[in-house]
This record gives sequence, C-alpha cells and structure tokens, in this order.
Amino acid sequence: MAETALHIPGLKAAADLSAAQYRAVQLSAAMTVNLITNGNAQIPIGVLQNDPDAASEAAEVIALGASMVEAGASFSAGDSLVCDNSGRLITGAFEAAIGTADLYVVGRALEAAGAAGDYMRAWLGVFVPGSAE
Repeated sequence: MAETALHIPGLKAAADLSAAQYRAVQLSAAMTVNLITNGNAQIPIGVLQNDPDAASEAAEVIALGASMVEAGASFSAGDSLVCDNSGRLITGAFEAAIGTADLYVVGRALEAAGAAGDYMRAWLGVFVPGSAE
C-alpha cells in the first residue's frame, strides 16, 4: 500500500544535518531548516527525511502524514509526541500555558519505542502551541 505524506518543497539545510535524519526540525531562516535544540521554545515544522551534510543542501521534510521518527525515550503506540532538546520525539501533551514544557505536539506514535535511539513510525500532524488564552 502506498503512503501519502505532505513534503514541504524547496527547503535547504542551515548546517550539517547528517546526524539529524528522522528528527524534528524548525524553520531557521527563509526556506531553511535546522535541528530542534529546545523542545520547549522552538516551533517544529516537520521531520527531516534525508541527511544533508552541508548548509544549503536540499532538506526533505514531512509536515503531515506517516513518517519514520527517532525516539528520545520509550513510548507506547498511540502516545502524543513532542520534541526533546535534540529533535527526537518523546511522550508529551499540550500544556496549559505557553512557555511550559512540551509545548508543541508534533504527532502520534503508530508504533512503540523501547528506548532512546529507536526508530519507528509516527503520524505527524499540525504543529500548534497549547495555550490557556
């Protein structure tokens, strides 16, 4: 069965992202992405699918749909996923107010992860902040 996913066309890497394949990335400049390094403050745009090894190389990013992801800790199938400070995905949920931990839910786990560094499939969704406003 073919899978459908929304890729964001025309993106470039801001730096060497060869170690960031299947991790969450943020928009760091116009049409340029970089690794999430602060899961509580940076807004993810999607998950990197390739491994560009220099700035200005093409960055293939999925924003919506099924994607392979790298886990930052164990989690169960069906868990909501947020970013850790390395762009890996961990269990989390919308928080009550902006500025608190695990602000941006990026998707749901389709498979369980046994430990940090595991690769599994997730359904990526809308990247919006939780807010008490």
